[in-house]
Amino acid sequence: MDANLADDVTLKEPTSADAVMRNAQALAGLIDEEADDIEAAARLTERAAAAMRRAGVFQMGFPASRGGLEMTLEQQVEVVAHLSAIDASAGWNVGVLNAGGFYAGRLPIEAYTDLYPSTDRPTSGSFHPRGRATPVEGGYLVSGHWDWGSGSYTADHVVGGCLVFDADGQPTDGSKGKQMLIGAWLPPDAIERLDNWQTLGVRGSGSTSYRITQPAFVPTAHTFDREAPPNPDADPISKDVTACHFALSGVVLGVARHAVNLA
Repeated sequence: MDANLADDVTLKEPTSADAVMRNAQALAGLIDEEADDIEAAARLTERAAAAMRRAGVFQMGFPASRGGLEMTLEQQVEVVAHLSAIDASAGWNVGVLNAGGFYAGRLPIEAYTDLYPSTDRPTSGSFHPRGRATPVEGGYLVSGHWDWGSGSYTADHVVGGCLVFDADGQPTDGSKGKQMLIGAWLPPDAIERLDNWQTLGVRGSGSTSYRITQPAFVPTAHTFDREAPPNPDADPISKDVTACHFALSGVVLGVARHAVNLA
């Protein structure tokens, strides 16, 4: 994406939580200007996405142990709320794409280095409906149709949730005694986006469906257990994978603030 599209906005280098929070405030005018075009395009415009990437608002959830900002959940909610008070779709994209940092923190270090040479790699993901993963040597063959893929047009990586079946087609038990559910970093060339997001509300979230019809190989190291129990020894932000979309509560908060301001 051309960063020059966002060069008309003065932003700080996103090397700290304070810088990202200040950048979110600095984005207000640009997001307001782009809001109608975001709505019409049913996704972030290139200008908005470039500015948001340069501001670092997609990097909030990466753990400090991997060189990330590891912003607190409160800080993440506040950034999403600030942008959502201007345009709910822009805030929704931030809330969803930040889940990538939570997911990435669960990767082995080698896979993390491969997929995330920098934390400026926004990651989308959908777990419904669930795809299918069959173990093969070194990884899985993955296929599926996923709906509500918010932010996937902007994302560098797309994760798909998959139920695991053995070679005989039988469900594989997971860590909670239910069928194993993994998150898999899908091969970009295998993904087909369906451009079917046609809604009246939060239209600019870009929540199109995507699919992989011919099973594609995903290395084991590029997956994680989506239902792993909380790990008290993990990084603070990675102790519980279910916290990954906590920042989305900022969308509701931002819309409420906007309503109060109008009143």
